[in-house]
Amino acid sequence: MTKGSLARTLAVIGATSLLWSIIGGNRSFGSTYYVSAEGADSHDGITKSTAWLHAPGMPDCSATCATTIPKPGDRFLFRGRETWHAANGLVQGIPWVWTWSGTSRDHIYIGVDHTWFSGPSWSRPVLDMDNPLSTDRPESCAYDDSDITALTLKNVHHVDFDGFEFTGKCWGAVPRGASIFRSGSSITISNSYFHGWTMATHAGDDTHYMILGAGSGITDNVVVSNIFDGSDSSLGTTSKRSSGFGIYAECYDVHNNVFRRLSNGAVCSNPTYVHDNLFEFLYNPVERHFAHGNVVESLGGLAEGRTYFYNNVIRHTNEGVTIWLQGSVLYVFNNVFSDIDNPMNCLMQNPPGFSAGVGSATSHVYNNTFESPCHIHFNGANSTTPSWSGPVHFANNHLVGYSSLSAGVDCRAAARCDFHDEGGNILQTKSQADFEGYTTAGSYLAVAGSTIGRGLNLSLVCQSAPALCGTTTLGVLDGSEKVVAHPANPVRSRPTVGPWNAGAY
Repeated sequence: MTKGSLARTLAVIGATSLLWSIIGGNRSFGSTYYVSAEGADSHDGITKSTAWLHAPGMPDCSATCATTIPKPGDRFLFRGRETWHAANGLVQGIPWVWTWSGTSRDHIYIGVDHTWFSGPSWSRPVLDMDNPLSTDRPESCAYDDSDITALTLKNVHHVDFDGFEFTGKCWGAVPRGASIFRSGSSITISNSYFHGWTMATHAGDDTHYMILGAGSGITDNVVVSNIFDGSDSSLGTTSKRSSGFGIYAECYDVHNNVFRRLSNGAVCSNPTYVHDNLFEFLYNPVERHFAHGNVVESLGGLAEGRTYFYNNVIRHTNEGVTIWLQGSVLYVFNNVFSDIDNPMNCLMQNPPGFSAGVGSATSHVYNNTFESPCHIHFNGANSTTPSWSGPVHFANNHLVGYSSLSAGVDCRAAARCDFHDEGGNILQTKSQADFEGYTTAGSYLAVAGSTIGRGLNLSLVCQSAPALCGTTTLGVLDGSEKVVAHPANPVRSRPTVGPWNAGAY
């Protein structure tokens, strides 16, 4: 995993063309409209040379832009490297309220054409709240965005929003806004870059969200291949500190994202799939509306009660909660946990619900890498959540720095926790692991060592969790879009016969 540049982006298998096959593959031929900061709303919008200045729903949309009603199958393409502003700039476009839906066959696409941009090279179009970037906490905001949301996807369905940059937000009071607010279903937010937020010294709390979801009927929403990076934001360069809130309230499917320098990663009411993400340098908020910060607090599951958490890298964090998962059936596999500064709340699992008592659940914890003192709990996370009752299946995990399984795994209600050490688990001291090339810096990936060929073959489990046996070429891209392998996703399959490796690889 490379680090440093703020301009990195995540890919959906290779390129934008494959994103279309995932989120918009079944499309009829709607209209394509072009939007440019050098356009005019009196144009027809149907060619790059006759682009609009605004998109429907933007506050200054007028003339042909205002009379055009988006319909299923339509595409709205923004010119790269151009900016739409909230308060201070030539082209106003914020707050933007989108109210039109596609269908399951014909999504509406709001996004980009990578061949169309101003300047010397491609860069995302920008939605700028117009505050200057700062890693400090100023006394006040040039433009206070406490109550302003940049983009509202209001009660819509089958809409794909792709490839934008959000920056320049600042809040000086109790925040009630977001970069994106979404309500509806089958909304995909992809390939966008959230950064450059500022929290003033008198801000009421730390909960100005990058993506906020609420409302009834929310389901099947996807957050994929985005970057949430506070490195250039308030406290972004302060040791063991950060600010800003990634995702709140609704996270049906969150995958292939980078969460960096935030005080909350994803706090979710109905998550089901959280996978292939990088979470790093997340620290407790300095102004707390929530009692604590979270890397992922995942309070829900599919209708049948299943929750999947896999192929994630979690490292260099100190939150009140690292990972907290609820569900009737939980699958936790191929994750790396390292350098966790609040080890007692490293990985917590409990049955769904918010009433004290005993709830039934089953957990499958396979092929993870845990660095001590990360502790793994099966029980009610606190006095208001159900206690654990049911089996725990534990196999093929690589535990570094643990003297025994009991030193890292805690079934607090031992009489009700049916713990199964199924085998294939590798325990090493940190010095042994380091000698064999398993290090925090390398995300515990090694090409040779004690984990290779030492695990059980769990192919039968893949009937319920196919990704456990899968491979991927997904990766982080640097500024030149050169693929760099995600550390939890080497191109390596689990064999159908014969031993597996232990650990996340």
